[in-house]
Amino acid sequence: MSIDPGSINIAAADMLSAFQRRVASIPYERKGILYSEMFFLYLCAQAAKPNRIVESGRARGQSSLLLSTIFSDLPIVSIESDPHSPDVPVAQERLRGRSNVSLRSGDTTRILPAEVRQGNAVLIDGPKGFRGLRLALRHSGTGV
Repeated sequence: MSIDPGSINIAAADMLSAFQRRVASIPYERKGILYSEMFFLYLCAQAAKPNRIVESGRARGQSSLLLSTIFSDLPIVSIESDPHSPDVPVAQERLRGRSNVSLRSGDTTRILPAEVRQGNAVLIDGPKGFRGLRLALRHSGTGV
């Protein structure tokens, strides 16, 4: 699917205040995705109309929480590499009651390729650096 940057720019002006209202009650988490980054993903996903969102790199659950709020009608699959990280209980607490979020743990470089389906949007917030880039490039051009 091709996303037109001009259309996204117009949509951004129209959708920013609604986005800000939806996430206003969510406090920023120091290890979390920036709201500007999430807004960009939101705009792209609105244009792509995904049927599910798969997130790699949950940490303390900031992006998962934002995703579950702005895409409340979509299933969110959140993958964290280390099930014993001290961030896990923080994320679990922040995401308690979010029925559209499924929490998974393990090596995202193995889980993500097996998990992602046609029509999914993917947020790679971990692994970082070239490992994340390689993972993203493996999925680009696949229609997934």
